[in-house]
Amino acid sequence: YKIRKEMPEVVVLQSHFELYEKFCANLYNILSEYSDEVEVYSIDECFLNFTYYDVLKYFNIQSSIECNSIESEESYDRQEEYLKIENHNVLELIEKYVREIKNRVQKDLGITYSFGVGSTKVIAKLASTHNKPNGLCVRLSEQYIQEVYETKKIAAVWGIGRKTTEKLMNRKIYTVHEFVNIPENDVIRYFDKPLINIWLELK
Repeated sequence: YKIRKEMPEVVVLQSHFELYEKFCANLYNILSEYSDEVEVYSIDECFLNFTYYDVLKYFNIQSSIECNSIESEESYDRQEEYLKIENHNVLELIEKYVREIKNRVQKDLGITYSFGVGSTKVIAKLASTHNKPNGLCVRLSEQYIQEVYETKKIAAVWGIGRKTTEKLMNRKIYTVHEFVNIPENDVIRYFDKPLINIWLELK
């Protein structure tokens, strides 16, 4: 009503919750074809867990690399060391894999979605906000993720609300980059466990 009063030219459309639910259910069904582990986080968000093995299998590539979950806490740099031993760049295949999922979703449902890939849920969620509303952000290198960290405000991090944002800003911490570079001793000393866990996931 406030919008109509201040801007009479604005057209306000009614919500269609049943249609929204239908799209969400269809999205879940599509993603379930690519992984047995699809976690519904909210009506329009979910996490898809897959391994390197899943990606290689999808492209019919035989490999002897150790199968680690994309949610593994092992750093991407460490992973890249043994991935170079293989005949295929698995990290590039991951981007291709996710892009194919994204294209399939948008083709079948007719609307855009943003996808983010990371070694933890917090990183994946942050990556999904990059280049919205039709973005695709895959963590391919430490350099790339640092560029994302430098451009993202701390409030963009999943799990950090308004009060926590104010608390961090009072300490002159405005970006994700500044947050992850807080010394570990200070993190343990000044922050509660949920915020410490977020810090660890972003590291």
